[in-house]
Amino acid sequence: MLGHLIGSSPSILHMGELAAFYFSCHIAQREYENVPSRYKTEYLEALKIQSKGVVSDICAQNDKAFFVEDTPWNFRIIDDLETLFPNARYVLSYRNPADVISSMQASYTSGYKWAGPTDYERFQLWEESYSCAGKLPRDRTICFDYDVFKADPVSACTKLTIDLQTLGIPHDIDPDVLKIRYAQSHGTKPVEDPRTERKNAFERAAISEPVSFLEDKGQRIKSIYDAISEIENTGKQGSAVIEEQYEL
Repeated sequence: MLGHLIGSSPSILHMGELAAFYFSCHIAQREYENVPSRYKTEYLEALKIQSKGVVSDICAQNDKAFFVEDTPWNFRIIDDLETLFPNARYVLSYRNPADVISSMQASYTSGYKWAGPTDYERFQLWEESYSCAGKLPRDRTICFDYDVFKADPVSACTKLTIDLQTLGIPHDIDPDVLKIRYAQSHGTKPVEDPRTERKNAFERAAISEPVSFLEDKGQRIKSIYDAISEIENTGKQGSAVIEEQYEL
């Protein structure tokens, strides 16, 4: 959803969950670990550079100055992304973990096995991913609160345009691409006070029946939100990665 919104700018190419960087920096490295070749290191490094080159070529073909790539697994390769794209800007999107886990449950039922067969495994995946948020560069990262967006899409989009501007990213996005239906896509009612609700998500997480087990994991959830709050308070403010094509 966020990638579609940012990619609505005429200067930005939305690449969706291409996962090219995750594949070259993580999956290929993992699967090639036991390959007995003396040239393995050279090949794997070249694969990373190739993924960057392919994206650069696609941007040039589409006459775009920037691209946005919103693979959630990018959390796991922040160090590699920083090496490939030292000027990358990051948009950290987050929401109530109870809603995330419920969504993952639906994904698993639909055949996406990565979402895990149990709520605890889904929670572990959420925790692992957001625990990496501390690696994001504060001066090139902004945050997007999905709960706030659900409550007030117009204000949230206005704030996003301001935040993008602080990062030097084209902020002429078109909120109409969302048709507001994205805000209601999970069938949950907007919260009355989203900021307070976000801070207390570790307490209210237990209200969702499928993830009631979260009620005893408050401290672990709170630590994640504390890290996100630190980014919000110290970063450029007004799972996506935005990079200038001409700097590739």
